[in-house]
Amino acid sequence: MNSRAGNIYEQQRKNNSLTALLAAIFILYYLALGYGTDVILLKNDPFGLIHPATGSIPYATVIALLLSGTYTLYCFLRGDELVLCHIKKIDRIWWDDQSYHELINVINEMSIAAGVPMPSVYIVHDYDPN
Repeated sequence: MNSRAGNIYEQQRKNNSLTALLAAIFILYYLALGYGTDVILLKNDPFGLIHPATGSIPYATVIALLLSGTYTLYCFLRGDELVLCHIKKIDRIWWDDQSYHELINVINEMSIAAGVPMPSVYIVHDYDPN
């Protein structure tokens, strides 16, 4: 997992596949918890692995799948806001902010050269490197 990638595109593919693996493990973990809840607490074993098969709907498993899938999607779409909302000394820089004109121009040129949309830009007022 710690092997060095040859270029940025290989690194992006590697990071994307590791992210998908992490999300799948997260969902599978909660599916196992939901199934365990169905079997142990609700005495409902739809697959017949421990108890005789009941044939009814595994409610806890379905609820675990819906909640973990929804949370995974939410984190994927809003992950940057989840991380940045806990930082107290932060400024979001808008694309038309004249006080950071040079910074915005450099980031805009880099995004054009890379062929990606202009990202959100934040400055964290801290002595640690950003």
